[in-house]
Amino acid sequence: MILEQDPDTKSDLLMKFIISENRDDLIPQLRIIAGKEWSLYYEQFLIKLESENKTSLLVNAMVMNDEKGRLIKALEHYEGVELILQVAPYLNKIDHSFLKERLGQSIEIHLNTHVGYQSADFILDIFMKLSSQRLDNIIEHLFRLVIKKFPERKHLIKYIKEAAI
Repeated sequence: MILEQDPDTKSDLLMKFIISENRDDLIPQLRIIAGKEWSLYYEQFLIKLESENKTSLLVNAMVMNDEKGRLIKALEHYEGVELILQVAPYLNKIDHSFLKERLGQSIEIHLNTHVGYQSADFILDIFMKLSSQRLDNIIEHLFRLVIKKFPERKHLIKYIKEAAI
């Protein structure tokens, strides 16, 4: 069978499968199959992910390939918290201040444009995800930020404190 004999074909097919099925769990297998050609496949893989707007896979590929600088650069242009939370444990290890700053900015932007329970839910969602990743130090920092920047929002602070802290 051609797949068993031709690593290039196997790598190409696996790359297409990973992209089409959003299977970041198979990226290490792609790296193994590509062998010495991994750097070439990796660059092609990233280009393909970017062209197909597969941001989540792109970020996970960068984490798996330990692309610290490239990852930070990609996340600098990303608005929102989903991808940042997705790789928060890795970001906490490589650039603790970037993680705190980006999540803090997102919370500030949200609180400047939203009021009511949706604000609390937004923050609590972030806190729950960080808690599940055992990043309590980030939660504490963000909660202090909310208190400092939004002291007038006493009900929000009380609600968050009772629900999460």
